[in-house]
This record gives sequence, structure tokens and C-alpha cells, in this order.
Amino acid sequence: MKSSVQKSDFKILKVIGRGSYGKVYLVEHEMTGQIFAMKCIKKEVIIKADQINGVKGKLYYAYSF
Repeated sequence: MKSSVQKSDFKILKVIGRGSYGKVYLVEHEMTGQIFAMKCIKKEVIIKADQINGVKGKLYYAYSF
């Protein structure tokens, strides 16, 4: 049994929002079929803007371009 959730566990259905830090996707969990919103943030933008404390404690998938 997997102990962590990964972006690859989800199928991206569509983009439902865009912002200066990243995008919000409507996703479907491939094993359960549950629908979620997944916020993907640009890691380097958060670091440059010194917003690391603002995202601590929140579940995000951080990625770099």
C-alpha cells in the first residue's frame, strides 16, 4: 500500500483557475474516481517572494518549470 499521494495518482480534467503562483486543476483520483481541486504552485516563485511560511501546513504539489 502506498503511503504518500503523488501527482501521478490523478488524472487532470481541466484548469479551473490561474494565478501568479500557479494553477488550480480539477482532477480525478485514478483509483477511487473521487474528484478534487489540485493547486500546483511554482516553487521558485514562492521562494523568491519569501512566502514559504504562507504555504507551510497546506497540501500542495510544488513544481518547477
